[in-house]
Amino acid sequence: IEIDPTVGRICQERVKNDNILIGNAFKKDTYEYLTNWPEGWDLVITNPPYVRYQSLSTDLSVEFEIPNAQAIRQDLDLTIEQFSYLEERERRFLKSLIRSYSGFSDIAVPSWLLSASLVKPGGKLAIVVPGTWLNREYAAIVQYLLLKWFTIEFVVEDVNSTWFADAQVKTNLLIAKRRSRC
Repeated sequence: IEIDPTVGRICQERVKNDNILIGNAFKKDTYEYLTNWPEGWDLVITNPPYVRYQSLSTDLSVEFEIPNAQAIRQDLDLTIEQFSYLEERERRFLKSLIRSYSGFSDIAVPSWLLSASLVKPGGKLAIVVPGTWLNREYAAIVQYLLLKWFTIEFVVEDVNSTWFADAQVKTNLLIAKRRSRC
């Protein structure tokens, strides 16, 4: 799912025979088409946006709606509700995290919550993270989720380069396996 229509169209051209959805991943209506999987997904790979809500642009040249913090929280809460493969206690747990993460967090925090909610027990989660992701106080809720639901298998750290020139930060790849339900 890609929110930027230009990037989405490029993905559609480059990745043939795959479904690239252009839309807001936090919105229920964008996501409904993918929820037919009764057990969740075996693998979720993501590079969430590490952008502070406070720095989101209201630039009129942007051709898509950039959601604010309140909209993302509300939409994520509604989206989680439609995941029939989640047990009720899992849904309640996720909703408590959604309602309590810091308003100072970047958009990556709700992205992590969404991505983790997609992974079925025994499935894998692979997330591109900045090298500083463990040091951010507002990311404690993500660490809690990882400890509760996942076993971290690998944190791949590339100490010699940055993966994205404009990000100017060291980038890691976290790979975790969802534990079986108790």
